[in-house]
Amino acid sequence: MAHHRKPRLRDDHHLERHASWLELFYDLVFAVTVSQLAHRLTLELTPLAIAQFLGLFVPVWWGWVGQTMFSTRFESDDPVQRILTLFQMLCAAIMAVQAGGATHAQFQGFAIAYAALRAGLVLQYLRVWRHDPASRAVSGWLAGVFTIGVLLAGLAGFVGPQWAWPVWLLALSVDLVGPRLGIARMRRAPVHPTHLPERFALFTLIFLGESLAAEVRGLAAADLWLPSVVIGVFAFVIASCLWWLYFDHFARSDIGDRLMSGQGMLFMHLPLMLGLAGIVAGVERALQEASDAHLTRQTMVMLGGGTAFWLFAFVALQALTVPATVERSRKWPPLAVACVTLGLVAADRMVAPITAVAALAVLFVLLVVAHERRAST
Repeated sequence: MAHHRKPRLRDDHHLERHASWLELFYDLVFAVTVSQLAHRLTLELTPLAIAQFLGLFVPVWWGWVGQTMFSTRFESDDPVQRILTLFQMLCAAIMAVQAGGATHAQFQGFAIAYAALRAGLVLQYLRVWRHDPASRAVSGWLAGVFTIGVLLAGLAGFVGPQWAWPVWLLALSVDLVGPRLGIARMRRAPVHPTHLPERFALFTLIFLGESLAAEVRGLAAADLWLPSVVIGVFAFVIASCLWWLYFDHFARSDIGDRLMSGQGMLFMHLPLMLGLAGIVAGVERALQEASDAHLTRQTMVMLGGGTAFWLFAFVALQALTVPATVERSRKWPPLAVACVTLGLVAADRMVAPITAVAALAVLFVLLVVAHERRAST
């Protein structure tokens, strides 16, 4: 251990930096967990089910964010750091297993796994606090705040059903709000201007890949071959357009110029991921309903609502990262498409499954065409 450098605040912000192999491995595990939660949406879409989905999705997302923000701020690649990261990945895998069910016992397993995952992150910050006195204002604050969240999350896994969700929501509130209360401290440990955007982009890319895996599962479970394949083709077009729009923006060289503490980017990616999860769940249900006369209201809400949510979040993310990309002539096409998709939700009883998915695919293609026309001028 004496031959390895101890964790410290990074000072290589002037250099271009890319994700490590361990970070890519980390992304894969969490993308599977997020995909499992998105699949849960296909089972039920009542207000209670949506609330429970958010109560599980947000901590999974925040678990990924915690390690990502740590690695972009602090230089640490020694055996202890790797073991703590792999331990968090194991906890995320356990969360994925428990996220598929709705029983209290499964929620308990999910909460305890989340508490263990965040405990691993606390240990990482405590190591930084010990070995890098100059960054203790940041590492000490985050270690203290996250320790409270760990204790509350662990408590949620042991109390009775009537108290589990209130304690769980309190734990999430501490984890989410704590860093924001120390925003001035966060700026003393700036995020890397190229590494952090790349990490978000890679996670989004892997989640898109998981959406194609969900499409394959839906095709395998479908009764009618031809309608399902047609819907599958249009779903692939939608996924391709999502990739085109998102990654053309994140390929910009000035994407990291306004990161500051990085809090804005990570909070804007949460609704972006929620919208993508809705689209994935909607496509999976559309494949199951391919032989029906029309899509159910739940499926249309997932497809149309998820698309609108993603587009609104994408425009907001553009405004946050590169304001020049959302001048009036550039932002109205995605906002107009978002409004049209909400209109499709209202017409759920009149739209056949193939027609609904095809309409979304055409709208996304038009967005890509408009994007390319602006890029060429």
